[in-house]
Amino acid sequence: MPDQFLYAVEVMINGLMAGVLYALVALGFVLIFKASGIFNYAQGVLALFAALTLVGLVLRRSQAPGLEGSRCPAP
Repeated sequence: MPDQFLYAVEVMINGLMAGVLYALVALGFVLIFKASGIFNYAQGVLALFAALTLVGLVLRRSQAPGLEGSRCPAP
């Protein structure tokens, strides 16, 4: 039973973090558009680059020696 509760808390925190990320990207779009009147797609490209970099770092960390107990699955 405690495992299910911890899983639910983890899912809620992950959902909140994803929502905050979406809100920050949207706020960046709005600020750039209101200031210049031009919709700048580079903001989304930078967000995608940051997300892919994070995924690469997490995968590299999971393959590092000495981290066999890590929660990140190895591909």
